[in-house]
Formats: sequence, structure tokens, C-alpha cells
Amino acid sequence: MTLTQLLHILLLASGAPVIQAAAIAAQHDPLPITRPGCPDKCGDISIPFPFGLKRGCFLEGFQVTCDHSFKPPRAFLEEVVGGSAQTTNVFSFSVSNTGNNYSIANQNKTAVLPVELIDISIAKNEARAYGAVASVCNTNATAGFIRRMFTTLAYGADGPRRPFLVSAARNVLIGVGVDVQAVALRHKTAPGARGDDYLVGCHSSLWENLQLASNGSCSGQGCCRASLPQAMPLTGVSLSMAPKTLNNSLWVTNPCSFAMVVEDSWYSFSTEDLYGNTSNKFPRGVPYVIDFAIRNAACPPEGQEPPLGYACRSGNSSCADVTNGYVCKWSIMRATLAFLMDAKTSMNASSRISTLARVMGYARTGF
Repeated sequence: MTLTQLLHILLLASGAPVIQAAAIAAQHDPLPITRPGCPDKCGDISIPFPFGLKRGCFLEGFQVTCDHSFKPPRAFLEEVVGGSAQTTNVFSFSVSNTGNNYSIANQNKTAVLPVELIDISIAKNEARAYGAVASVCNTNATAGFIRRMFTTLAYGADGPRRPFLVSAARNVLIGVGVDVQAVALRHKTAPGARGDDYLVGCHSSLWENLQLASNGSCSGQGCCRASLPQAMPLTGVSLSMAPKTLNNSLWVTNPCSFAMVVEDSWYSFSTEDLYGNTSNKFPRGVPYVIDFAIRNAACPPEGQEPPLGYACRSGNSSCADVTNGYVCKWSIMRATLAFLMDAKTSMNASSRISTLARVMGYARTGF
């Protein structure tokens, strides 16, 4: 049921003047999406609770930093222990004449950067962020550079306890190139953890058959894709290009390949992406989806007192269990009943308008 449908129900139950007054009030005085006194925007991005920009405005783990050095300002997940971060490593390489062996030299590690947000949806319990792209480019037939990327949503912490996970259902692995083996790995985030676990890979091959590539097709000829396994919670992902992509005899016209974990359906393959230097095709990154929840906890059994720190405090919200945690959902039926009960027990129009405004406000957040 949509908010418009709810308003029709309330209109029949309570009379047009009250609804019209509440609607007019909402237009001139936007309903809050944050705690009282908390900023709700960073540049063009809305920052709804449980996210927040300053202390007292967010649940633990949901802090957002607003960087005003950009015009307009940009929002980033807080880069702290247990927070989110993104790192890119760049290596130069050379391949032996046989093509079976290669050597890596001159590793350059860029600064650890925070994860930039695109938008936040409380209704879906999702956020979208920019993710870095891995690539390999030849500067001649047997040498060039590799860019490998690491994204963690639980920097230096025990990942499963943090609120954010890379969505396995809403993201895919994409590889683009004449001969590309794109590999995604589960980036370990816990203190002391070393190495990454293989997650998924895909292969595209077009040697001497570039005409087989087709715009919009990502079935292994110029472009490949693979779904992320959903059995494993992903607090971090790393991307790399397998060594077999390095020896590139077409380096003059097709020097680069790239790989990315990206929001499903966002990228549409173009044969133009096989040509030229594509290492910086997406300078800001590509969008990927993050699931968020209260982790390492569960909804309390019906009739049982909620535990300390329980997040679903709104009387019109309900708790829903998800992978390794729970989320708060706005219950439209509870909100409707709350308004109707108030309409029956109070003849005070301003009270009824206030109640309706609260009902409409719960559509913004279940927390």
C-alpha cells in the first residue's frame, strides 16, 4: 500500500479538512528524517536516521562525514576502525617471451580513502556507493601496469559485527576486455586476518575475433559477468586480473581490460570499451549496493521485552530478521490504526493533524 492509498483511507475515515490541512503543512514544513536538531543533508544527498552527520544523530556504526571541499559537498562513510575504506594498489609488470611467467615490480599503494555514498534508502535498507575499478593495461606487448582494488565495509574490525555488507543479490562481477579473467575475492577485514578467499570469476576471450563482440551483450565475448554467491556475508571485496590477461599482442589498439563489482543492470557493455586506455574510464568509481542492518542481533520474540539497545523504537515500526541481524520496517497498517484511534477519541483538529503528520513521517524511517 502506498502513502497515497493510505491518505485515501484516512480521507474517508476522518474527513477532508484534516487531511488537507496536514498535507498543506507537510508541503511547507518537510517531515523530519533525522533526530531533532540533526542535519539531514550533505550536498544533494539526504542523510536519514540511523545514519547521521554528528554525534547524537546516528546509531553506532552509521556515522557519515560530509566533505565540504567538494562543490556540492560529498558524503562518505566514516573512515575509522570498524568503518569503511577503499584502497587501490598499482603495480608495473613484465612478461617473459614465453608468456608463461611474469614479474611484478614498483608497487605503489595509494592512500586509504573513505567510501563515498550516492544515496540511502531506508525503505529498502540499502545504500549505494562508488566502488573502484580494477584494470590491467599494456604499455607494450609484454609490459604495463596492474591496478588492484580493495573495498572494506569493516575496516580493521570483525566484519560480521558491523552494519554494512556488500549486497550479493544486487551486485554482479563484470569483466571487460579482449582476453580478460576477472576475479572477485572476499576481502578479510578482521584484525590479524591475512589473504583473501576466492569468491567468483568470469572469463571473456576475443583473440582475433573482435567482430564477435556485440553492444549490450555480456556473455563472454568482450564482456563477462558472474553473480556473487549469497551464502557468504561480504564485508569486503577485492578485485584483480588473472595473469593470463597480461601478454597482450593487441596492445596498440586494445591495451586495457577492467573489472568491477557493480550494481546489477547499471552497466551496459559497449564495444568501444574494448579500445583505448580505459584505466580511468570511471574516475569517481561505479555504483554498488550496500545492505545495512543491526548485526549480530535478532528480533525479540513476540511478547518479550526488547533488549537494551533495540533499534525499532517507533510504535509504528516492526522488526524483520535478515542475514546476521535485523532491520526496522515501517508498518503502514499500524500507522493507519494509530490515526483512526486518535480520530475517534479526540475532537481536537490540531491534535488529529499532528497525529497524521507523525503517521506520514513514519514512512521516512522505521527506526
